[in-house]
Amino acid sequence: TEKNPFKGNFNGAGHSISGLYIDGILTCGGLFGNNAGTVKNLKISSGYISGSSCIGAVAGTNSGTISDCTVNAMVNGSSNTGIVAGKLADGARIERCTSSGRVLSNTASAGIAGNVIASSVSSSQSSTSVYGGESTGGIVGIADNESQISDCKNSGAVFGCESTGGIAGYSYYYSSVKACLNTGKISGSIQTGGISGYNCWRADVTDCLNQGAVSGKEYTGGISGYNYNNSTVATSYSTGSVSGTSRQGGVVGDNASATVKNSYYYTGTASGGINGRDSGGASSLSASASILQKSYSGFDFSGSWVFVLGTNEGYPELRSFRTAYSVRFVDYADNVYHADIYKYGETVRLPGGTPPSYISGLSTYVFESWSGFVSGTKVTSDITYKAAYSRADAVISSDIYSIEPDGLVIKRIAPSTLASTFRSNIKTQYSVSLLDSGGNRVADTAYVATGMTLVLTKDNSESRFTLIVTGDTNGDGKASITDFIQIKTYLLAGSGSKNLGGINEQAGDINGDGKISITDFVQFKSHLLGLKIIL
Repeated sequence: TEKNPFKGNFNGAGHSISGLYIDGILTCGGLFGNNAGTVKNLKISSGYISGSSCIGAVAGTNSGTISDCTVNAMVNGSSNTGIVAGKLADGARIERCTSSGRVLSNTASAGIAGNVIASSVSSSQSSTSVYGGESTGGIVGIADNESQISDCKNSGAVFGCESTGGIAGYSYYYSSVKACLNTGKISGSIQTGGISGYNCWRADVTDCLNQGAVSGKEYTGGISGYNYNNSTVATSYSTGSVSGTSRQGGVVGDNASATVKNSYYYTGTASGGINGRDSGGASSLSASASILQKSYSGFDFSGSWVFVLGTNEGYPELRSFRTAYSVRFVDYADNVYHADIYKYGETVRLPGGTPPSYISGLSTYVFESWSGFVSGTKVTSDITYKAAYSRADAVISSDIYSIEPDGLVIKRIAPSTLASTFRSNIKTQYSVSLLDSGGNRVADTAYVATGMTLVLTKDNSESRFTLIVTGDTNGDGKASITDFIQIKTYLLAGSGSKNLGGINEQAGDINGDGKISITDFVQFKSHLLGLKIIL
């Protein structure tokens, strides 16, 4: 009762109560008139509760915790009336509750709790039809004194007169509405909003999404009807139509001594963001802009929001109320080959066709399967399947040159070899480019030189090979006296500092034994004297 609250722990264990009937109670009417304990895991499948003030099916007044309850009922009262509880106070909590049915009250009526004072409602949903006069909401009628309403969804129709909202009718004094979704139709007269009807005295609405149609007369907004007195509407989005006779906006109907930032509405749903015009952090998004994640400046897509990716970009959803998930098929480089948006529980479908083969190093790789894919998989989260490939033919060969996989180099190229001659001695089915050390294409009439790069290209993939011309230690394509002196200097240096390194050192290995020795020096000298030509 009002004077003797329940202070115990009631666990319904999933059992259901049907035909709950309570009538004629003046105050604190409900299964528990006044709950100061814990009520959980209870289902009320049908009921009729009627009284005056603080009327709710589970509890008339709640200063404890109500969690994991499902309620379908008709609840009538004059004030502080809700399907789950009439009034919350003193740090009370409602968590993970679901309501349906109908609620009717003159003041502070809602699908979950009528009046919430210094308390919280979280992770709860309502499909209740709510009828009220003042302070009418899909989830709460009033949120007052630092109350917190978070991760809640309303899909029921809400009809009120003054201060009518899809989530909260009237949010006041440091209270917050965060990460909430409304899809229900909201109708009111003065101060009507898709999320909050009247946002006042440092109350905040953040990360909220309205998808329901909002209609009123004065002060009508997709997110909040009237944002006033140091209150804030931020990082929120409305896609529902907004109609009003005066002071209407896609984000807020009007904004006075308050803040609106990083909030958006869908083009064509309203005539402006705030009071008929885009300004002060409220702007429209066209159809083409709305599918781009970059359009939603300030949105935290690692927090409350998630961006559902499809083939043609996607759209934002609240993480707590995802209705769609992306299934992507990506190739070897993580490029999207195909993407679809699925509803929860749908079966994944394989895309048509196959990703193209690609080249890497010495090999061609052809598509084999989609890694991790299992026929009949049901979508319960975002999924990415990556293409698996098998190695096929070699990408390059030569009867003249040595092509080595270690380091991807082509060796045993004779000095003073023209680029055209070099190309004719390369066997490949792919596009061939020859680049100098600066990345410039090499003309057919130029010499191939140590340090040049052969590039094979297939679609968006490529293989690169570094060229080593035997005897060309200085990278000019010839085996000359300059190179001979460099090899001599290298040998005289002994165990000290060497003047050649890397591919230039490999170019000095004339006999191909993997090192520069006196033998290479003698062979180079014979080459210069015309006694023995290198290669």
